[in-house]
Amino acid sequence: MRISFESSHISREFSARELRIVVRRDDPERGISQVNAAYFEVPPDFHTHNDSVAAALLALVNPSAARVQFNFPVSAFCAAALRRAYALEEVGPVDPALEPRTPGQMLGLCLSGGLDSMAIWVALRRMLGDEFRVITLQLGGGFAFEERGFSLFRRDVTCRTDIVQAGLYTNPWVVFVVPLLFADYLDLGSITTGHHFGETPLSVESLRDGSRPRFLAYDAGLLAGGVAQVHLARVLNSIGLLHLGLLAEPEMLAVCFRASAPPGKLKHYHKGLGLRILLQRVGAPEPDWLANLAPPTSPSNLAGFPGLRFTALYIIRYLGLSSIAPAYADAERFDFSFLDTLSLAFMERYNTNLTQYIPASLHAPYLRVLHAAGIEPYREGDWDELEQLRAFNQALSDDRAPRRVSQADARQV
Repeated sequence: MRISFESSHISREFSARELRIVVRRDDPERGISQVNAAYFEVPPDFHTHNDSVAAALLALVNPSAARVQFNFPVSAFCAAALRRAYALEEVGPVDPALEPRTPGQMLGLCLSGGLDSMAIWVALRRMLGDEFRVITLQLGGGFAFEERGFSLFRRDVTCRTDIVQAGLYTNPWVVFVVPLLFADYLDLGSITTGHHFGETPLSVESLRDGSRPRFLAYDAGLLAGGVAQVHLARVLNSIGLLHLGLLAEPEMLAVCFRASAPPGKLKHYHKGLGLRILLQRVGAPEPDWLANLAPPTSPSNLAGFPGLRFTALYIIRYLGLSSIAPAYADAERFDFSFLDTLSLAFMERYNTNLTQYIPASLHAPYLRVLHAAGIEPYREGDWDELEQLRAFNQALSDDRAPRRVSQADARQV
């Protein structure tokens, strides 16, 4: 596979307020040749570094085992980092004299407008005040619901793009594209997201022994563009991140819930039920906007899907199987009785073996915010419960999880 990229940034002319790209994929062995073109809205005084653009383009397409060619040179450092991050055969052209991008001074937040990135915004506000950048991606069309959420926030960049219409919105790494393109313009040294423990790349190791999590291997793709990733949300599971979000003002919580996913989507249903449980646990009244949650219009399956189902198991534990059955067509096939003996408190706590990856300047302030939200560190029993959920989750993926005994089977026994 050969992938070539063209970027209009080399002209340094942005009076039309656009940076245009072209992606060409050629695979002679499979007879594949594909061309995609897209634009990103930029200000007239926009400026960027070749390494940042290269890193952004690779994040956009997330290739592997490919030969990559740009219409501009990159530094030797950038080329090596991209080869390592994406297991590439070749990256070029390389200009040995080109200095790698020098990291800036500011931390940027990739803000979608949903509850996860909102929770990290709340934490950063408490830690840094207004001394961080807020970056949003405006996709339009079927993603217009996100704009209701991010419109509440002061933003340093809201970048309109047509990558969805261009067929380039195909992987989770697109969240990094705009921060990389704007790294020099915003003086970014690092970025953070609302990606929690269960996000892609799915990194569901035990980590009980303090081993290095797999998701860190993907940081090289950002470092190629002179930007480090700060893993704040990764110390939490989905429920813990919702718990952190309860620090937000009620209006912000309501708007960002609606901006997380449209009604009828699994994400909307999961987050609504998760919030319902947490509000009950802290003794807060349930708001009107949680009263009538719409189940997914197209139910999923628990079995055979190589993803994380911790949130569904947590909901079953506290609201019962009937609460989640509308979301999963096969939910009633499985025996979830083992959950009755678990508290699943680890879902509401932070992983103490992941806090070591938070930069020293943010480490203590971030833990203070977590504690202020009532989020405690893992306890010894939490590791055992995490292991049990990992095992059951894998059994679901392999479609070998224990089945419920039907009444007919029970009579035969």
